[in-house]
Amino acid sequence: MNKVPKARAAALFKYVKSINVSFNPSATTRLADTRSAREFLTQIQSKKIAISNPRLIIETDVHARADRPQLDIAFVDDQGLGGENLKLTTDEMVVDTIRAELFQRCMAIEQDYDLKGKTVD
Repeated sequence: MNKVPKARAAALFKYVKSINVSFNPSATTRLADTRSAREFLTQIQSKKIAISNPRLIIETDVHARADRPQLDIAFVDDQGLGGENLKLTTDEMVVDTIRAELFQRCMAIEQDYDLKGKTVD
């Protein structure tokens, strides 16, 4: 997928309802594997995204379990594509891949809303 410009990327977050980031930062065998989840969490906490979608709920589950790091992203259409939230296990993904998945889903919702004449606001 082509890179999404920063201004456009922030605007696409208006189609995201909530993001839950879950990881164990102190797991000795998986410490490096949490990097993408932690980096994504840092990026989504920017002011541009907060301005674009002030209703966006960002939850963080920092735990001591041996679970793999995960993202659970809910969209404004309450079903996303395929009727589910976007659930990603991030230990084998780089943050660019995570963003690409997210933006692809957001652009599909945006196109659907445009075709149906719906607005997020």
